[in-house]
Amino acid sequence: MPKTSPAKKPSSKKSSPSPKSSTPSHTPHPNGPLDDHEHMAGIDVGNMAHAIADLPNQIENCWKEISTFKLPASYKKAKNIVIVGMGGSGIGNDLASEALPGQKRIPITTLRDYDVPGCVDKDTLFISVSYSGGTEEVLSATEQARKKGAKVFCICSGGKLKAWATKKDVPMFQFTYKAMPRAALGYLFTAVLWTLYETGALINEGKNKKEPLSNAVQALRDLIPHLDPTCTTQDNNAKYLAYLCYDRLPIVFGAGILTSVAKRFKTQFNENAKSFAFWDTFPELNHNTAEGVTYPDRIREDACVFLLENSFDHPQTQKRIDIFKKLLEEHGIVYESIEAPGDDVWTQKLCTILIGDYVTYYLAILNKVDPTPVTTIEWTKKQL
Repeated sequence: MPKTSPAKKPSSKKSSPSPKSSTPSHTPHPNGPLDDHEHMAGIDVGNMAHAIADLPNQIENCWKEISTFKLPASYKKAKNIVIVGMGGSGIGNDLASEALPGQKRIPITTLRDYDVPGCVDKDTLFISVSYSGGTEEVLSATEQARKKGAKVFCICSGGKLKAWATKKDVPMFQFTYKAMPRAALGYLFTAVLWTLYETGALINEGKNKKEPLSNAVQALRDLIPHLDPTCTTQDNNAKYLAYLCYDRLPIVFGAGILTSVAKRFKTQFNENAKSFAFWDTFPELNHNTAEGVTYPDRIREDACVFLLENSFDHPQTQKRIDIFKKLLEEHGIVYESIEAPGDDVWTQKLCTILIGDYVTYYLAILNKVDPTPVTTIEWTKKQL
């Protein structure tokens, strides 16, 4: 078990004498709501727990499926890459493109909007990602990219994007996996990452060049038994962290390769637990956010900060994180450090995502809400 594994309850790093700030809002205890499987199943009607635990299978299956795909030779000559996607379909783009700086051979940009940037031209590989195939921002940007002569590649499960790609004779990878987009991350992320490796946009310096995610897949499988519902609260760090942030405002900070992981944490708090949450990134937050920890006074009672740490950060960034911990302690703000398990980039990113998915799942149970439906998002689409 790596030292960074969350199988053990972490030491609590809280300095405020206030009862609410010095203990979780709901005290973890054996046989509580997160150890009552019948109770949990009654809330998790959409069976989000299964989708979370299926992440390594998704990754493994997608890599096998897409490895037989043949991209046009001209796609490997692109001078820049733009990847468009929204929400749960877009986070995989960030995760795949957020490698170590030295691994990027050409510029890679992620897009979350209707309009394409001016850099898109005939030398651009434009990757369009939409789980449903009906995301209007993706459809709009993809058509613009094609008109500008970009090399377009579509990734979806069907819908309008599939129909458009078929009509325009655009290369497309279609996968089948029934889940909410955010719960199909294994497919969406893996398909994009394969494309970046296949085109040479990312340099694979790992030991296993044919299957660069094999170590991550095994690490995920080893980690799941320590985080899933069968592991009791006493030994389950994800359950402990859910209790810690219950009835508080979760704030997630990451750095380097975990920047987009921090964003994923935040969006999973939103979509799974139906909770307000925010995120930020080092070292930038030391130049602004750090100055805002004083007010309002109730932040000491209401906030719960998660610091995502990895072993690939710049040494100065690591120092900045340690300094920020001291600041939180001085102001009596509850925080927990989550150290990324594993030795390589993809293992650290994906295992930390798994931790966040389980924490937000358990918070949904504490909030007594089914983590699967996103009724407000669907309502917004209908208003449009």
